[in-house]
Amino acid sequence: MSLLRKCSLSIVLFVGGWAADIHQSVASDDPDAAKTTAVRLYTSEQAKRGARLYTAACAICHREDMAGREPAPELAGETFMSKWSGHSVKELVDRTRTTMPFGKPASLTEQEYWDIVAAVLEANDLAAGATELGGETRGEIR
Repeated sequence: MSLLRKCSLSIVLFVGGWAADIHQSVASDDPDAAKTTAVRLYTSEQAKRGARLYTAACAICHREDMAGREPAPELAGETFMSKWSGHSVKELVDRTRTTMPFGKPASLTEQEYWDIVAAVLEANDLAAGATELGGETRGEIR
């Protein structure tokens, strides 16, 4: 392989890797860079608990696969991400707690709402991390 091809391939790989990571962080001088998106703000175990709660409390309206059905919106997919992108995870939890389950808002514990939102984040392919979502969580859905 020629030197020119090797350099071109290296640049493509570098730029491609950089572009893939751009949605997960902001400028390195931001002390909260790791908490700027919903990526890595919940654990896999929390999402599993949330999935069980979702099945019991949410799936009847939003469907098992979170695809939604009128009037319950989809909770996983492009429509959900476009609606909630740029909003904080806390906004989603607060909205869920004050409106859901339908006819019985605020009927779950605060932690149960955080767990359900963790399941929703996982269903939207936002990566899990080592810290559970909770009252002090700061981050945006992107």
